Amino acid sequence: MKTIINKGAIITADFNSTKKIHSSEDYFVCDCQYCRNFHEAIEEHIPNDLSELLENLGIDILKPSEAVEYGMIGNTVHYIVDYHFIGRIDDTNYPEAELDTEITDHRFYPNDRSLSSKLFDSFDIVALRINLLLPWKLNEKYEG
Repeated sequence: MKTIINKGAIITADFNSTKKIHSSEDYFVCDCQYCRNFHEAIEEHIPNDLSELLENLGIDILKPSEAVEYGMIGNTVHYIVDYHFIGRIDDTNYPEAELDTEITDHRFYPNDRSLSSKLFDSFDIVALRINLLLPWKLNEKYEG
């Protein structure tokens, strides 16, 4: 188990078990247009602090539980992305707040199983929801 403090939350994460699930061939990866664009853009455009957080939790950045597209803002696509990891969160000092959809932001949701892979079913999990803007990278027309 690994302890991480982020945004006032004390997170106890099972790095090895999370990494094993994210490495599984049974982990579903969507191939719709918006998810393909997400895969093309995310590694190059995610802020370093979020990239490091995902890595420290054992999460494969290319395997979100869900990546939902909310339209174009200028030349970028607005995404809200959920990742899941095995662990617990002590949210005693975690400020009550909603995800800020105006900026790149992230929030933790303890025991949120919505959209999680069935591979997580027998574990205590936490959802990490990220709001971000990514450029359109595909050589095809955006169909939003």
